[in-house]
Amino acid sequence: MSDADTTGEWTAEFYEDESGRRPVEEWMLDLPEFKRAAVIAAIECRLEQRGINLSDSNWMTPLGDGLHEFRIRDSEAQIRQKFDTADAKTPKGLDGGGILLRVFVHFYGKKICLLLGGYDKKDDNSEKKQNREIATARKRMAEWKRRQQSTKKGVKHQ
Repeated sequence: MSDADTTGEWTAEFYEDESGRRPVEEWMLDLPEFKRAAVIAAIECRLEQRGINLSDSNWMTPLGDGLHEFRIRDSEAQIRQKFDTADAKTPKGLDGGGILLRVFVHFYGKKICLLLGGYDKKDDNSEKKQNREIATARKRMAEWKRRQQSTKKGVKHQ
């Protein structure tokens, strides 16, 4: 498959629960500015550019059943310098170390990346925390899939 067939066509969207909450968006807003900027840059420059094709890189690990762990280790400036021509907005002195973020994603439809969960592994890198975050992402994905099925069935019966 050529690069034209696999890059630049993905769209990231936030998982939204039945009450309208967007947990990943809330998590991102609570991050320090330099970490939030890194997440945004990683989504724009890597996830939306390569999507599921990142599974063959150190940016993403498949966790099974359609769930993937998207790994962010670089600052916004580092990501944009490597993968984007836009100027980085990260203030000097906040570049680099200290970023170890995880975003759990599910790919579906016409190149959509559903953002299901996220956490800062630097705050707690225990296996217990990791397993809890994965379980939460799996629960959200299952709930999202149930709602998708209900919507499809509802459309068929109209």
